[in-house]
Amino acid sequence: MAAPSIRPRAAFDIETVGWDRFYCGALLFDGRMRTFRQDQEADLAAAILAVGEGDVLAHNGGRFDFLWLIDAWIRFGLWRDGMTINVAESGASIVSMRVRGPGLNLTFRDTYRMFPVSLARIGGKSEVGLACSMERAECAEQA
Repeated sequence: MAAPSIRPRAAFDIETVGWDRFYCGALLFDGRMRTFRQDQEADLAAAILAVGEGDVLAHNGGRFDFLWLIDAWIRFGLWRDGMTINVAESGASIVSMRVRGPGLNLTFRDTYRMFPVSLARIGGKSEVGLACSMERAECAEQA
């Protein structure tokens, strides 16, 4: 059996307050980084769905980001009729999840499962493209 081919189409990351409230996030798609503030949580969830097809990466996404995403789709009424989700888990973490439906063919992958190191070791926040802190009320793209 051949290993699955991974062709990243997009990547996203979120930051939270107290692990339970969205604070800010970013989506890299079509070569463009978009950032989202607290009041734009629904916009980020919708933008991720709008990727439409392909692999979407999130570093350590299987521990929290994917759960937030599923919850956000439901809370903001973005879950469409005919959508299905299949999840591959390892312990308490989601390794990957496939979301299918009308106009959707997305596979979300936790890159931590492929590269088990922190983002700080892979590259600084400026290399990832998002600066977000509890001291500032906004996320900003890094040059």
